[in-house]
Amino acid sequence: MQVTSTWTSTADALACDLETLDDGSLAVKLGASLSLERPDEDSPCSITLAFPAACTLKTLELTSSARHAEVYVGIINAKKEREFKYFETIRGVRDGSDKDLYQIAASFPANDETYQRAVAIMLKFLSLQPAAKKHVLRLHDMHVRAMSGALAPPQSAPSAPSLNGASMAMLFQVQSAMQAQLEAKIYSAIDAKLGQLAARLQSSEALVQRLAAQVQENQSTHDAAALASVLDRLSHLENDFAALKTQHVPIPVDPTTDDSVN
Repeated sequence: MQVTSTWTSTADALACDLETLDDGSLAVKLGASLSLERPDEDSPCSITLAFPAACTLKTLELTSSARHAEVYVGIINAKKEREFKYFETIRGVRDGSDKDLYQIAASFPANDETYQRAVAIMLKFLSLQPAAKKHVLRLHDMHVRAMSGALAPPQSAPSAPSLNGASMAMLFQVQSAMQAQLEAKIYSAIDAKLGQLAARLQSSEALVQRLAAQVQENQSTHDAAALASVLDRLSHLENDFAALKTQHVPIPVDPTTDDSVN
């Protein structure tokens, strides 16, 4: 059982005891209460427990001076490397005997494969109390329950039986027939749509021709009426001029008369 921490112990070394219970489960307990100090300003406080073999996690209980704790579960990924999966952030309950200690408890889901093949568990401690001593973690006790041995990974589904040559040929024929039928339906729908569009176009062209003829007819009627009006006015002017000529009598002039002689 390997136990490591990002902070350093001020006295006893960080160690845990591994015990097998009567029901076959494993109990991991902290060897003794201890304090961990922060080695530098930017170092977060975490503890990692590495199990000797993959196991199924059950419960976690601990008492420390951290008000919150983040729980991560280590598994072996597809690259055969250890990878930590986030579980949850747990808020502690104040311990009755010490106001600066908090009890944290968690149960791992029984139907999640991640917790059924755990090889490690990591705890990150947050909000250390009291605030004046946030550089020191007091770890009072810690208990982890697990079942030895990981569950076997689920077996992959059997592959579909391979098809022989005759079956492949039949399948290809059916596929070709379906494709031809689908194409025929598509072409028929396109032809029907084109027919509708052609009919609408012919109707529109006929309407335009009727409108053009009507406009031309209206224009011709208007021009004829205007010309008739002009001719009528000219006729009236000629009549008026002829009437004026008949009414005017010319004044006779004597060429022998001299205006200069009185």
